[in-house]
Amino acid sequence: MLLQDLATEIIEQIVQYLSVCSDLNALCQTNKRFHHIANDLVYREDAHWQCNALRWGSQEGIVSVVERSLDQGADVNHIINQDDETALFPAVQKQHWDIVHFLLARGADVHRRNKVGDNLVYLAVTTGSYDLVKLMLDQGVDPNSHVEGDVPPLLLAVRRGYLDIVRLLFDGGAYIDDSDDWGETPLHIAVGTPQHDILIFFIEKDVFRKDKTGARGADALEMAVIRGDMSTLRLLLEGDATSCDYHGGTSQRR
Repeated sequence: MLLQDLATEIIEQIVQYLSVCSDLNALCQTNKRFHHIANDLVYREDAHWQCNALRWGSQEGIVSVVERSLDQGADVNHIINQDDETALFPAVQKQHWDIVHFLLARGADVHRRNKVGDNLVYLAVTTGSYDLVKLMLDQGVDPNSHVEGDVPPLLLAVRRGYLDIVRLLFDGGAYIDDSDDWGETPLHIAVGTPQHDILIFFIEKDVFRKDKTGARGADALEMAVIRGDMSTLRLLLEGDATSCDYHGGTSQRR
């Protein structure tokens, strides 16, 4: 009698003694009948060990694999790689929308950061997707949650010229004075690049008038003068970059 002709109950007993996932997987691939009998056990064993199915499904955007892994006991917040990332991280990075929504519905933690300090807002910004950034903000992810010295999400958006995302982050509470380890702020990038459309947005948001120290305007003017960038300098002067001085008082404008 061939192995494939054995009763289902006997095959199930054999499967129970296959403790190595690779052996179980090999049996599943033998034929459709074995796959049907042993596949759930493969997922169950993996879910309580390495969660390879969860990792692979989230990276490749295969909802059915992610769903089956979680249904068989995988932790939605299991660390899937050496970067201390959960399945939600590659799903966001690769814009697998179905996976993102599914993981969120299953209770994925949106507030964690990976090993280098990147949070999900930052990763969403790297994709250039306005809707993905908005989704992460709507989930309550802090746009200012990053390791000191790392590139803040707002700075990255300015650097890449994502005006709509800059608006979204700024209106969502992102700090305009938050800097990277080079000391550059989003305003520095907008002036130095230059990104005039983004600079105009900052001016319209009164970033100079609301600065009690006057440092924002002074730094911006100095950068434009050193660069000999007359168009940016004109824009700054028209935008009241001189409206405050270093002593916190309003300058006397003539």
